[in-house]
Amino acid sequence: MLSKVDQENLEEKIKGWRLEDPEDQFFFRPCSLSPTEGVSEHCFNTDGNVEANIIQNLLFAHQTAWQRHLIRQYGNEIMLLDATYKTMRYELPLFFLVVKTNVNYTVVGSFITQNETTASIAEALHIFREWNPQWKAQYFMTDFCHEEINAIESTFEGTCT
Repeated sequence: MLSKVDQENLEEKIKGWRLEDPEDQFFFRPCSLSPTEGVSEHCFNTDGNVEANIIQNLLFAHQTAWQRHLIRQYGNEIMLLDATYKTMRYELPLFFLVVKTNVNYTVVGSFITQNETTASIAEALHIFREWNPQWKAQYFMTDFCHEEINAIESTFEGTCT
């Protein structure tokens, strides 16, 4: 369950981050629920959560100008896609795009999806492709997760092995 208040707070934070660093990229689509008409009072939690049907899944993606520079420089050979779980209150999957630089492994983008599905991961990867049109990774490394593998293959069809 996602909190409407937390999503509104994130929208405000993004506005501030955009003012601080106008070259950074942000994509945020809050989770949308079906209209609450007819939802009884006992369906609302104390933190503003409502139990209703989700009609639009949450997606948040972020990449700094420095990360875009690194993906241009190092992201066309091998990329790593890694997810971590249960690091937040809502247990949403947090994904990291990582490159091997000349000195270390570095995160060059991150995103949060509401669900770990092929479609939601692919949507996030397509956003990074839009932000980095020259990005054509030859190889991707990820854990053995069919959703991640399928999303990578659909996003980079013919350019990855």
